[in-house]
Amino acid sequence: MWFHRNYMKSTEFTTFELGSVTRGNDSINVCSEVRKSRIELLERLKDPYNQIDIVNESLDNYLSLLHGFIYSLDDQQEESQLRYIVNYKWSNSVYNISFCQQSDSLFECLSMLYSVAIWYSKHAAAISVKSNLKDNDALEVFKSLKTAAGIFLFVKITKSNLKRNAEQFSDLDDNVLEAYYLQCLGEAQEVSLARSIEMKHKPELIASLSYETSQIFKKAVDLFSNLNHKLFLKWKLYLQFKCDIYMAGAFNYYGELKLSEDYCGEAIKYAEEGKSNYTKAEQRGKLYLSTDGPGFQANLLTNSFFLKLGSTIHRTLDKCLLENGLIYHHKIPAKVEELDLKATYGVVTADAYQLPKPKIWTSDIYKSFQVNSNMNMESSKDSKKKDKCPAPVNEIEIKVNSNEDKYLSGCVIA
Repeated sequence: MWFHRNYMKSTEFTTFELGSVTRGNDSINVCSEVRKSRIELLERLKDPYNQIDIVNESLDNYLSLLHGFIYSLDDQQEESQLRYIVNYKWSNSVYNISFCQQSDSLFECLSMLYSVAIWYSKHAAAISVKSNLKDNDALEVFKSLKTAAGIFLFVKITKSNLKRNAEQFSDLDDNVLEAYYLQCLGEAQEVSLARSIEMKHKPELIASLSYETSQIFKKAVDLFSNLNHKLFLKWKLYLQFKCDIYMAGAFNYYGELKLSEDYCGEAIKYAEEGKSNYTKAEQRGKLYLSTDGPGFQANLLTNSFFLKLGSTIHRTLDKCLLENGLIYHHKIPAKVEELDLKATYGVVTADAYQLPKPKIWTSDIYKSFQVNSNMNMESSKDSKKKDKCPAPVNEIEIKVNSNEDKYLSGCVIA
């Protein structure tokens, strides 16, 4: 598998039993429906092989029911009277020895969306390791990663409406959220890049896409200066590997471009830089594999894309050296300008996410809940010293096919 994946977020069962707050069958039925829809969605998130439509249906159903616990019926800018009366507890996906707990239904909404975004990334990984990957499969991987990136971005923007600031290293830490967003964006662009290689597009396009992909991962790596904890090291090494390997590709294909323009000396130097970055990626991959850390490990150094890129880089350098020896006789520069390439095609953006419209809620149902001021739990404190972290999710494992050579000539994201 070419993708590193962190754990799913886990949570405790929430009853939505509100006692005297519910006055009549309407409010009781709403609480029952939101409880059942939450259980259904959490169950479906355990399986990365579930169909997207099935997961989306459960997500929309749950959030449309939860809507009345977050916003007033008529104005999404105004808080619901029910927002702070249910307590929710969620684990963190990386710093998983801790959890976050708030009596805030917006916190629940964002935590569930976080889990769904992680599910989308795992679904993409599960599809990517299919044998005989087809174009439609690659498109599903691509769209899933764009969707995940969009959800992470939505969570990052919306979390400013929470009353409590995010704790360092928690999933709602700005740096963690941004790292997830950039990882999914970069991985989606990997699919575009793989397609451009598979279809043998011009070296200029492939070089620029590879460079921009590397820069996305570099931005993610830079965030880890603020995540200085051993539990984040393995994830950081994965992102550094991706940064290095795509920089190697950028130098290689830019070298091919220079050769086609008859600048053979420069072509050799760029190809040498590609080889150097490939060696750096290989060393980084070895360190990643030997480093303990949370999450599901990627098979970086045995992946067909990695191996075939190495062969391509060696061929490019050998060809440039041969052409220079027989034809051009150019001097090889001691150094070349740093790459600063802009792709005109294939640049990926996240798919924007919007909350679903409220379901079931009417003015009469909303009024059937009666909340007294002393029930407001907005300022309730976490009780970490007494409580335990929710039990890990029993995730269905992504099964990796050992025959990776069938994956579109090794150029797609297996």
